[in-house]
Amino acid sequence: MNDPRHEPAAPPRKPFNLPSTIALLLVAVLVFAVPFLFVGKGKDIVPWRTDLSAATKEAAASGKLLMLDFTADWCGPCQTMKRTTFADESVKAALEKDFIPVKIDLSDRNKPHDVARRFNISAVPTLIVMDAGGKTLARDSGAMPSGQFLAWLQRAKAAADGS
Repeated sequence: MNDPRHEPAAPPRKPFNLPSTIALLLVAVLVFAVPFLFVGKGKDIVPWRTDLSAATKEAAASGKLLMLDFTADWCGPCQTMKRTTFADESVKAALEKDFIPVKIDLSDRNKPHDVARRFNISAVPTLIVMDAGGKTLARDSGAMPSGQFLAWLQRAKAAADGS
């Protein structure tokens, strides 16, 4: 019954094809790398504050709104916004005119982040516009290109002006 002469032969193995393997790897690298080639390589030019308490006092004194950016250095979309949206002169101008921008860095996952808990942050980037009294006027998660971000800021400002 277990006579090896009566067992079906295994199908022949194809020889390793190095050129095909290299071509497949090259395609995979290009698929994942090309989007990053088209992301700007600008420098974040927003005049960020990092102390929420001091920024809140500054907002109250100036009559401006707070724009909080919850971010992390391990967050790809955060880094994209840093190189594109926050490197855009029109974004900088809009933030300087009507907002106090506050960057809240959540990079250290082992550090307790009381501010993140206070705002129930579950993903980065999360962007929040609020008044100096703490009322949230707008909230969004995920990266936004400059135009979308500016429109979002305008809607938040309009909500503040209407309240």
